[in-house]
Amino acid sequence: MNIEDLTRVVKAEGVDKVNAALLTLGYRAYKIVPETIVHEDNLSVGSIRLVDTAGRSIPAHEIVVEAIPSDNMVTVDNHTYYSNIVLKTFRVFTDEDGVASIPLVKGSKVRVFVSKSSLFREIIVPDNDFNLLSPELSTGADAFSSPAIAPILSIRGDI
Repeated sequence: MNIEDLTRVVKAEGVDKVNAALLTLGYRAYKIVPETIVHEDNLSVGSIRLVDTAGRSIPAHEIVVEAIPSDNMVTVDNHTYYSNIVLKTFRVFTDEDGVASIPLVKGSKVRVFVSKSSLFREIIVPDNDFNLLSPELSTGADAFSSPAIAPILSIRGDI
């Protein structure tokens, strides 16, 4: 398969579907990300490390960060940017050590999801580098700090 064939497959199937198919074969595909226009002074890096129950790193696991719409703005070189007006997801994959690092605009409100689980955390990006799942950053009850407990259902014989 040459680059033209691969480009046709990606356009026909979509990036996420092709990436998922490659991951099952042990390959990782990366989209070329446009250069960041916000100066690094306005960014904090959120990191996460995933391991399995035996303590082994989990490589190529998807972490999804979703912007929560707000009027958060950043001014860079007399240009004002709004990072949270449009609801947009950002996907990254853990590296061979199970680590993913994501630069985010300080003060942004985001939801962090660990794929293939029901776990998420809603946070406000702090002014310094941080752990994506740090409980101190949580803006409220979430699936990490408040796991849902199945209700006890009564059996009715009159139905």
